[in-house]
Amino acid sequence: MDMTRMDKILEVRPQDLQADVQPGVLRKELNRKAGRHGLFFPPGPGADATIGGMIANNASGVQTVKYGATKDYVMKLTMVLPTGKVIHTGCKAHKSSSGYDLTRELRAKLLNES
Repeated sequence: MDMTRMDKILEVRPQDLQADVQPGVLRKELNRKAGRHGLFFPPGPGADATIGGMIANNASGVQTVKYGATKDYVMKLTMVLPTGKVIHTGCKAHKSSSGYDLTRELRAKLLNES
């Protein structure tokens, strides 16, 4: 599935250390925008991958040991299943309670089914 035309950085919120992006945004472009605020997106798989591709593969790189992999930076997802059903998971607040982390659980389940 080609998401390269969904390449907008919707919002960067430096005060919250968060950004809202579409799946076709390139990692280097996100880092350029975040860098204006003294921030960066640490997972670096080597290639200039799209954020959607990085999420789908839980991309990591040489900085993973220090900063974590892509899954550690995904707080909220909107997914459209092949059936057309839209699923929203997570929120903009950091998880601070026990229980299911639905964003990670659904992502893992969908990856295992494909």
